Amino acid sequence: MKYISKSKRLLIVHVCLFLILVTTLRPETSIGEDRLWSQAVVHPFSIKNLPYDQLPWTFERVTVNLPFPEDRVDNDGVPVLYRTDLDGVTRPYYHPVSNAFITLQLIDSYAVSRNIAYLDTAELIAEKMVSETDEIDGVILFPYKFGYKAYGRSETTLQAPWYSGMAQGLWLSVFVRLYNFTDDVSYLNIADRIFESFDKDPGDGPWVSTLDEQGYYWIEEYPLEPLDHTLNGFLFAITLGLYDYYVVDPDAEKKKVLQAAITTVHHYVSQYRTVDEISLYSLNSLVPGIRSVGYHLVHMDLLNILYDITGDVYFSNMAVHLYHDMVGRTEVKAGDFDKVPQLENEFKGDLPILGFDGSVSFQTDTQGLLDYPAGSIAFWFSPQWNSTDKRHHYILDTRNETSDANLYLYYDYLENTFTWPGSTSSDLSFDSDEWLHIMLVWNSSQSTVYVNGKEIGRGKPISVGSLLQLGSKHTNNYHCGCKLSHFLIVERPFDIDEIALVYQVSLRELLDFSVYTPMIQR
Repeated sequence: MKYISKSKRLLIVHVCLFLILVTTLRPETSIGEDRLWSQAVVHPFSIKNLPYDQLPWTFERVTVNLPFPEDRVDNDGVPVLYRTDLDGVTRPYYHPVSNAFITLQLIDSYAVSRNIAYLDTAELIAEKMVSETDEIDGVILFPYKFGYKAYGRSETTLQAPWYSGMAQGLWLSVFVRLYNFTDDVSYLNIADRIFESFDKDPGDGPWVSTLDEQGYYWIEEYPLEPLDHTLNGFLFAITLGLYDYYVVDPDAEKKKVLQAAITTVHHYVSQYRTVDEISLYSLNSLVPGIRSVGYHLVHMDLLNILYDITGDVYFSNMAVHLYHDMVGRTEVKAGDFDKVPQLENEFKGDLPILGFDGSVSFQTDTQGLLDYPAGSIAFWFSPQWNSTDKRHHYILDTRNETSDANLYLYYDYLENTFTWPGSTSSDLSFDSDEWLHIMLVWNSSQSTVYVNGKEIGRGKPISVGSLLQLGSKHTNNYHCGCKLSHFLIVERPFDIDEIALVYQVSLRELLDFSVYTPMIQR
């Protein structure tokens, strides 16, 4: 007998009123002429059927700890967030986007472990969130029940209840994936009614989607006028919601709206880019110029997924450009390394390779560049020595002051390891002239070094001295004898998924994309 959890039985009971008029037959549909996307600009992108582990928000590992902390859930164990509403009162709310991401992680945890507790908890949250939805003209909408000043501005205030295209897309994905793991068609029936929200524009009451003046189809994270065009929310709605919904049960209608949304990204994404700067969060004309390193990385990741979905290299090349912009921004802040020999360019892009052969090193003030208690440094490194070279090779060092806890990283020839404050890596084997991607991440509790996206060791917390030296020890000996390039320095520690992303995107920058692309693994 197939196992049916208590939470699933409750979910079926709660949604039965939704399903009275819905049959379990799902025929091929044609494209309705009155649909919002039927009037949109559409490029006929090919759509690939990706394996599960290449879909967004799958990690190939258990990522959720159960049970949730008692102060973060309601009496039934469903996560809540405490938000201060426009009246100044802080209350617990079921946050549509936060709970969707948690549920997707639970589904993935079940996919990896087959521990039924993860699936039961995912269904419990889905049940509660469905019970909290608004039904308008047969459409299921997940409301934000607190008011919100987008960008902290009164002119972009959203009064409760309001609805987000990002939330609609995430929950569309949740119910499709629940169906994929349970074969319960009731989940697809719910997904059908969520999907209908993408046909509601500002003239139809509550809305999450629209056509712009040029006929491009948008899904809006914030239903603001003038239109906001937040990029990450739109990309999540496409790569999770619309894509999952199309793949599980393909038909012409689903393909048309998916292609229309992808066409819009293809047309507009260059407007979010600023050379040598972090990409724009949105195209909001009232609050221009909003940027975030974290969302910049999200943009890179989801553009790569659009490449995976469509095979169109424009999306992957744009992700590489965004990576290049992050790196270029660091080099500008550091002073362009103009006193270091610029070697031949072995990379696809135009950033220089720096040569540290013992005759020169590079110094720069860490103030404004590294002077923060937590951060990340990434770069490409190529050793230029062989096994007969019996000396340490310092890559970077900030110990111009007295503390040995200050940031440094060197290759220890005696142990064949990388060494930094309080730790050494596992034994490493690499060849002269080989390129390695190195990332050092630190926070208040630890420091961690990664090579080619994989952790190689952890150490104690580190501090940063006032002067960064590249290519030798702070005393100007133990020269690196290496090539360095593509420095990326940010003022927060990257998480494990961001580390893998930076490595993979920068690898496409390092090598010829057309040759290497088939080897890239998400």
